[in-house]
Amino acid sequence: MKKLFGELKITWVKLMIFALIAGIYTGIMAALPITKDTSFADPLNAGCCSA
Repeated sequence: MKKLFGELKITWVKLMIFALIAGIYTGIMAALPITKDTSFADPLNAGCCSA
């Protein structure tokens, strides 16, 4: 059990920086027009699932 996940040396600061970068990347990718009709786009704004 000692080698679980390769013994990552991660601190709270590194975790927060990773989360920030992942959030920015996701936001940029979702804003690109090429993702309009894909599952990556927000279904509430895509107009695909109107009731």
